[in-house]
Amino acid sequence: MLKHNNKFIRFFLISMIICFAYPSCDMLQTDPVTVPAYIYVSNVSFHTINNINGDTLQGDSSFRFDDVWIFDGGVALGEIGFPALIPIQKSGLTEVAFDAGVLKSGQDDQRVIYPFTERQYFNRNLTTNKVDTFYPKFKYLSTTKFGFVEGFQSKNGFQFTYNKYPGDTILYVPVTDNTKKNIVLGATSGKIIMAPTSHSFEIESKTFNKNELQPSPGTSVYLELDYKSDVTIYIGLNTSYAQKNSFSVLQTNPTTSWNKVYVCLDEDISVLPDGTTLSIYIGVINNTGIAPNVFLDNIKLLHF
Repeated sequence: MLKHNNKFIRFFLISMIICFAYPSCDMLQTDPVTVPAYIYVSNVSFHTINNINGDTLQGDSSFRFDDVWIFDGGVALGEIGFPALIPIQKSGLTEVAFDAGVLKSGQDDQRVIYPFTERQYFNRNLTTNKVDTFYPKFKYLSTTKFGFVEGFQSKNGFQFTYNKYPGDTILYVPVTDNTKKNIVLGATSGKIIMAPTSHSFEIESKTFNKNELQPSPGTSVYLELDYKSDVTIYIGLNTSYAQKNSFSVLQTNPTTSWNKVYVCLDEDISVLPDGTTLSIYIGVINNTGIAPNVFLDNIKLLHF
């Protein structure tokens, strides 16, 4: 046993002498540690286009982007919430890009790139161990089409129809809620008025052909909506397809402050046969016996 130990000791000592004599020896070589540069995004902004007379083209610049998706030279680094700080293992001139991220149909576990915003590019000289701050200013893609824009500003008339039950209507009301300034720029919003005895109320958009909204299978169709409501709001489709002529796509939770939701409609529209006509409805069901408080604003239907 002692002989074997002596042989091992001699082999170890000879190996160490060789490695010190030749620095390239693999036994001691380690990979160098790369000190990263840092990308920081504290917040983002969003801008829409409307003409000089105030007529609505893209509506108010209401937005709720919960994340940014970061790209280095076209390669995705991942998505991160605000404030976003991400290390990048490089230095020197670098093309950094950002996409706006939303909660798909309000679901926290479905964080996606919003398909209607334009990717923002920056060329920066990154320095190791230094933080570079970026402030992406998003806007709609030029290829975005608007099925309708309802901002309750009384410019182009109300974009929805509804059945008038006694005591039920929808009014344009001034914005007095301070929380709305964080989401909405317009001075007025819509308020659904329901009699305490009314059970339901629904507004419905004009009719579209499926192929108008979705010229290619699976192309994106979204409904944007700002809302504040003490009862559940139902968002769905009415269609001419007999097997699926009316169905809910999303039900919102009651909220005491303004919220914004991006409702993905393309998956539901995809299953409809070509030529199907459809409309979007927004409705409430009230079983409380008390008149609900339901406010809506910046309702937009977007497609390509």
